[in-house]
Amino acid sequence: MAEPSGPHYEFIVEDDIAASESQGIVVNSFCELETIFIEYWDREHFFFLRHTRL
Repeated sequence: MAEPSGPHYEFIVEDDIAASESQGIVVNSFCELETIFIEYWDREHFFFLRHTRL
């Protein structure tokens, strides 16, 4: 079996490396779509959120 190669493969590898070295991700959401989860997250992670939100 041939080894994977090419620009698409290199992009996937670089993306995986960057994700593994990152300190988090940015996710877009809407309160109207995820109200219950956002209320839970705010309640359970209040200290963390208070110190990290921009």
